[in-house]
Amino acid sequence: MPLVIVLVACIPVHELIHAFSHPGLGQTDETYIGIWPAKGVFYAHYGGAMSRNHFLWVFCTPILVLSLLPLGLVLL
Repeated sequence: MPLVIVLVACIPVHELIHAFSHPGLGQTDETYIGIWPAKGVFYAHYGGAMSRNHFLWVFCTPILVLSLLPLGLVLL
């Protein structure tokens, strides 16, 4: 049960990490963070244009921060 609580708590953190990687660190008028209660979905959306490389960075940052960074710390 505690694992389920941790996993559910990681979902909004995951989306906030996406938002923080948006252009302007997610502090522009083009970044939207929200909840869609009917579908049970959290989301972070950027409504502006971004380069392919920046999109890939936004796509990869939650994996890096929530998976690879803790793994690297444990290995140290």
